[in-house]
Amino acid sequence: MAKIIVADDDLEILELIKIALENDGHDIVAYNNGADAYEAILKEKPDLVILDIMMPKMNGYEICEKLRETSDTRLTPIIMLTAQSQIKDKLTGLKIGADDYITKPFNPLELAARVERIIKRCNETKTGK
Repeated sequence: MAKIIVADDDLEILELIKIALENDGHDIVAYNNGADAYEAILKEKPDLVILDIMMPKMNGYEICEKLRETSDTRLTPIIMLTAQSQIKDKLTGLKIGADDYITKPFNPLELAARVERIIKRCNETKTGK
């Protein structure tokens, strides 16, 4: 089971993500603005972060950049999950350090599969197996 922090200003999307990932046994903590999510990430050190880009108080790009600049969070896996579907948006997200970029609308099963892949890879890296 992984601890995952999700940040999105759309409450329906947050609930959909929460249901999909809790069904796989993960502990999900959801935030509807970037500033609260960022503070929680620094404090709680989750196993994975899922970020929308367009959020109040702090956008997903800002959070991603700050996490990559902080020694405690620079290796935390980040998935961008956003309606920003232009190639320039995707490239920006990946260049600033996102591990994956998923556009909305999305399939919850695909999100769950990507989350599992990233968590498995990170666990293998930590254990050396």
